[in-house]
Amino acid sequence: MNPRETTVYGSLLHEDTQRQRRVRVELRPKDIDKATEAWRRDWEVAVTGDLEPRGTSGRMRRVTAFAGAAEVLVGFDLKGFTG
Repeated sequence: MNPRETTVYGSLLHEDTQRQRRVRVELRPKDIDKATEAWRRDWEVAVTGDLEPRGTSGRMRRVTAFAGAAEVLVGFDLKGFTG
């Protein structure tokens, strides 16, 4: 695994169902510490970026926002994801 990547499990905001998905996220250097803290504290995260389909999961590139907090709803921008 690339040290600038993480896997996020959650639902997509643009879907009607709360189906859980696994998404590989390419982190920006400034988001690595945020992601580590969220993992250590078992926080949910919100991520915005370009989501590319990969079978039943996806890969998020060009992240524009990453936030980790105890009360954040997991969300992804959906672009071209049909899975």
